[in-house]
Amino acid sequence: MSNGRMRKRCLRTRIRIWGSEDMNKKKTVEYGKYGYMFIAPFFIVFLVFQLYPLLYTFYLIFVEYYYIGMSTVVKGGWNNFDNYVSVLVGASSKKFLDTETIVAIRNTIIMWVANFIPQILLALLLANWFTDNVVKLKGQGAFKVIMYMPNIITASSIAVLFYSLFNINGPITIMLKKVAMMSQTSEVK
Repeated sequence: MSNGRMRKRCLRTRIRIWGSEDMNKKKTVEYGKYGYMFIAPFFIVFLVFQLYPLLYTFYLIFVEYYYIGMSTVVKGGWNNFDNYVSVLVGASSKKFLDTETIVAIRNTIIMWVANFIPQILLALLLANWFTDNVVKLKGQGAFKVIMYMPNIITASSIAVLFYSLFNINGPITIMLKKVAMMSQTSEVK
């Protein structure tokens, strides 16, 4: 046996004698727990603000629950599918699908189709024109700025709206001062 092999064999033997079998294994760091920690806030927010309201909505579908005035809550009882019947069958004509709810759903679908489909088709057409190397539009950068301008205008108009609402003479500030949630001399900056 060569001197190098003998030295490695002795080293292995010493490790087995001095330590346990765990010393021969490579230590690894488990990163899986960090992944769970990073996605935990999403699931907490989802449970509180999405799943609970969804489940509560399904509960409300099958019970009689309404307000009288602004504060009196009337909880009837379990009414099975009576809420569905009142939505799908008109109270006056007693015909199936002859209610204001169905008319509202139909109008929503018409507005969605009339707005969404042309908007997507136009967006795809413009995206194709602006990224196509064969067409080579002149002033392509100006067209891109013009197309992006509504996003910029929307953000700036919302900023102006909030500034005017919370200004020292704005309606929100005046209301907060009147209900004594804000001192009369304080200023919103």
